[in-house]
This record gives sequence, C-alpha cells and structure tokens, in this order.
Amino acid sequence: MKKIVSLLSLFCVLAGTAAGQGSRPDQQASFQEYLRDFDLCYQPPAGFLAESTQPRPFYLNAATRNLFHGTLFTLTACKEQEVLIHTYFQHVKPDAVLARMFPGFSPANNWINLLKAHADTVNSRIIYFSPEETRAYHADTAGIFDLVKQDTPYKGIYPKARAVFFNKAGLDGSHIDVVLYYFYKEGVDIDAYIRQTKRIFYFCTER
Repeated sequence: MKKIVSLLSLFCVLAGTAAGQGSRPDQQASFQEYLRDFDLCYQPPAGFLAESTQPRPFYLNAATRNLFHGTLFTLTACKEQEVLIHTYFQHVKPDAVLARMFPGFSPANNWINLLKAHADTVNSRIIYFSPEETRAYHADTAGIFDLVKQDTPYKGIYPKARAVFFNKAGLDGSHIDVVLYYFYKEGVDIDAYIRQTKRIFYFCTER
C-alpha cells in the first residue's frame, strides 16, 4: 500500500511539473508568454495536477452562469481532489477614456474594487501580509481573504473558498494583479495547502 501511495505522489509531482510548463508546444509557448508579460516566475507545486494553461471563463454557480473571472491556470490536488486552485491575472493600464467616463477610475482603484467585490467582509476580513511576507512575492501588497459564500458549492463539491492575492504598480502607472482562488471541501486543512503552495507564483523582478 505504501508503495502505491509513493508512486501516486511521484506521478503527481511529475505530471504537475510537465503540465505546468504546458502539455503541448503551443500551450507551453502561451504559458511562458503570459509569465513574461506579467513578470511572473512559476514553481510547480508537489501534489497537484495542472488542468489548463489557457485563458477561459469559470463560474461560481453553473446554474445561474455567474461568471466569476477568466483564469489562466488551474491546479487540482491529487489527494481526493480536496482543493481546486484557479489563478487570475490582470494587467490594468491607465485609460483616459475610462477615467473620463468613470471619475476616480485608476488601475489601483480597479484592484481595490475587485477585492471588495469578492471578499467576505461580513464574517471575516481582508488580512494583509507583513512587509517580510510581501517581499517574498516581490510585491507592493499581498494578503488573504475568504470569499463570499455561494448559494451552491462550486462544481457541486467545493462549498468554501479562500484567496491569496499580491500585486505591484508599474512604472507606467499600470497595475499587475494576481489572485489564487482556493476552492476546497469541508474538513480540509486549507491553511496547510496554502503553506504548501506558497510562492508557486511570484514577481520575478524584486521591488
């Protein structure tokens, strides 16, 4: 039995590494291009399988088709699919037209509104990381929050969700934002999974 578990763990590590780089040449090229565009470094996590390296929409509630966000990368825990990780990247640049149409619009404000829209600020709060933890991502700000509880479990099996975020401002006034959404089952030690996957993405350039 131990041999089977060991082989499964090894398969997860190898498969996760290969899929993280793109299972096909076109996927690999696309994935690497996204990493360069966002100044991101990626370290494949052990114990996870990569499902996709292509941008595509995903929904919190399939019944209502409630579009949550586009995702670039999806990872699933090998252990009974306890955890599903969706990543969301955005690079918001200054836009004079939007600034005229929506007074107060800025890349930084757009980021704040994203956090406010998804965070469960009633039952919990947005926790910002310490300067030391934030520097580990080479970011300006970083933190964690619980997501607003949905009417139905995501994909019918994940009733809970937590998010880790980090971002930095560009020299041109733009904002590069990264969110890792952790969807997980009841009874899962999500803190352990988050520690396990810390810095799977981080900005390559130090602040």
